[in-house]
Amino acid sequence: MTINKNAARVAAMAEPCQKQANPQQAAGMDCRGIFGVPHPEDVIIPIHTAADALEWLAEVFKTIRAEAGTNRRIESLASMGAFLAADMSDLAECSYAAMLKSIRNGGAV
Repeated sequence: MTINKNAARVAAMAEPCQKQANPQQAAGMDCRGIFGVPHPEDVIIPIHTAADALEWLAEVFKTIRAEAGTNRRIESLASMGAFLAADMSDLAECSYAAMLKSIRNGGAV
């Protein structure tokens, strides 16, 4: 049997074991590497912002429609714009809510 006289010194200089990240920490590390942001919620914030902006745009179209007077073409285009903006806002908000729920439950987006 061979005895390593330097075993204690080698053990003292060894790298400590790295702690394994929990799933949310791992997701955060993935987000930083892929998207350049520190947390998965930071990745989906623009979806929430887009939903808000589309909601505001729908209100702008509603105002244009109300001010169109007798111009049916403007009224029709403003109605279509309001509908599309409101519909896309709802879609974005639902997507954001589903992704946020998934993140908070520790799952992948």
